[in-house]
Order: sequence, then structure tokens, then C-alpha cells
Amino acid sequence: MASIQTYKNISVINNPQSMTLDHVFCSNCIQYESGHSSFEKIGHDYEHESIQYTKVSFNHRNHAFHINKYMKCRYFLDSINRSSGKLTFKLTFVTPDKWDDPCESFFYNPKIVIKDKQCNLACFSTTLESTENEESAWKRGENNSIVFPGDKTIRVSFNFINLCNALNDFAKGKDIRFYLSMCDYSESRDFFTNKKNTTFIINEETDYIQLMSKKRKAFSYENEMRIFAVGNDVNIKEGLFQVELDITNLQITSLIPIVTLPPYPVIPREDPFATAYANIQDMSNFPLRAAIKKQHKDIDIQQCRLYQTGESYDKNLIQALSNIYKI
Repeated sequence: MASIQTYKNISVINNPQSMTLDHVFCSNCIQYESGHSSFEKIGHDYEHESIQYTKVSFNHRNHAFHINKYMKCRYFLDSINRSSGKLTFKLTFVTPDKWDDPCESFFYNPKIVIKDKQCNLACFSTTLESTENEESAWKRGENNSIVFPGDKTIRVSFNFINLCNALNDFAKGKDIRFYLSMCDYSESRDFFTNKKNTTFIINEETDYIQLMSKKRKAFSYENEMRIFAVGNDVNIKEGLFQVELDITNLQITSLIPIVTLPPYPVIPREDPFATAYANIQDMSNFPLRAAIKKQHKDIDIQQCRLYQTGESYDKNLIQALSNIYKI
């Protein structure tokens, strides 16, 4: 099988000892060096009927290069544990047979053996892009006007290198490897439903990772990056694999610097409340902000202002709500 992307160990170049993470492998489509961060989208070139790589650079962006995960707020709060003097964050990896699109799990084999070893696999789906096609990312979550704040979707932004470090520490002494892989959107439905493709020869783990990174062209707007956990010690229970990461120095912001609250649904221009959209949005999400702040006061909580068209929000309102919620 032709190599769409290759994988090598993460090198922490900013570390004084130029540390290499033995258990974490990164796609060559991801450039994570500070000041030169970028990724390449893998798509289809219709003119030449070939694979197309499109570079997305962060050199002149006004937001950092993070690994972003959209999740329910209550899952986020439940994932953080402070006990016995430790601070941990739990990532939940899922097996591909739980993915919504049946085409994506076409190549998944829970009993696959590679080089005479059982190769268990689970995935944590993320994105490196927080603004391009942002609307579709929020809409894939629940209706964010719902009454119960904990069921609203938030965007959790992880520090790229610190997350990789934490994954590497978790895997030490275990038969576990983590692969950061860009989704490959170069194929159509026929590729997944054609039974001839079941004859792919998988000689290496990376061959399997490449197959499990394929998605249909119809989903190319997602900009998805998948983190795969692979190995005999990936102990899957009911389709889930829990990875509990130790957070150094008890500083949650070393791993999670930013949490972004969801945009409020659009209010039609003819609606008299449209002029108060910014304040309505902030009031609607304030229980969410308060719940996160009370548990983790140092995290930078930002409001997505996707649908705002220039109107500013009322800082006095934010202060008043802060006083009410005592945060």
C-alpha cells in the first residue's frame, strides 16, 4: 500500500536535552515546531485524479496551535480528578466500530494480528484547526440552547507538546504506542464498499493506521486528526479505552490552557432580541463558565462569537453575573 503519510517519534526540540518521545509517533503531515506550526489536509485532486495535500499554516494566525476536542461540558468536568495529592485528566478512546459512519470502520478488525502480535486499537478524535469550518464542528454537537448546561458542547484546547508528553508518560513500561494521524479524505464511498480492498496487505502497524485514518471525501470539511492508541496493553472494555494522564506541578493549564464556550444559535435580524444577542449569549453560557471556573480557576475561558457581527459584549454584565455566581 502506498504511503499517504509516514510516522516518526515526536521530538521535543524546545527541550534542553532534545528529548524524543519513544511511545508517541506523529504524521509527517503535522509540523509542530514552535513558530513554524502547520498541518497538511489530505484530499482529492479532481483535475488530476490524485491525492492532494493542502498546507494550513499557523505562522500568522491569532490563535495558538493546539489539539482541540469538542465534548460535553460534564464529560470535561468529570475527566479531571484531584485526589491523593495528584491531578489527572482522563481521555476516553473509542473503538472504530462505535463511529457513526459505517464506511470508516470498514478496515477495522478487533482481532487483527501484525507481526505475530495482537494489535488492539482505539481512537481519540480531535482537530488541529479551531476556526476553519468551525460552525460545522459546533453543529455536530448538541443543540447549544438546551437548558442543562452540562450537556452543552465545549471546545477543549490541549497544549500540543504537553499532551504528547503526558501520553508518552502513560505508555512507559506498557505495550502501547500513540499515533497522531491526519484523516485522509481522498477516497469516495466506492473505495470503502469495494470488497477487493479487503485484500490490502498489512505488514506494519503504520499500514493499519493509514487505513484507519481514511474518511470519505464528503467529510473533508472536518479537518480531523486522530490519535490512535495501539498495542497489546490497550485494554478495551465495551468499546472504550481509558487513558488517565498525570498533570505535572498540579497545573491544569499546562495541559489545557483554553476552554471555549459554544456560540448561541442565530437570532433572526427581525427579532427585537437580535440587538441583545451578545448579552443573551453570555447569560446563556454563564452557568457553564461558573461551573468550570469553580473547579479550575486558572483555565482561560473564552466565548465563541461565531455569529456576532460587530456588537460588543457588556463587561459590566459579566462582572454582575460573576458576583451572582461568586466566581
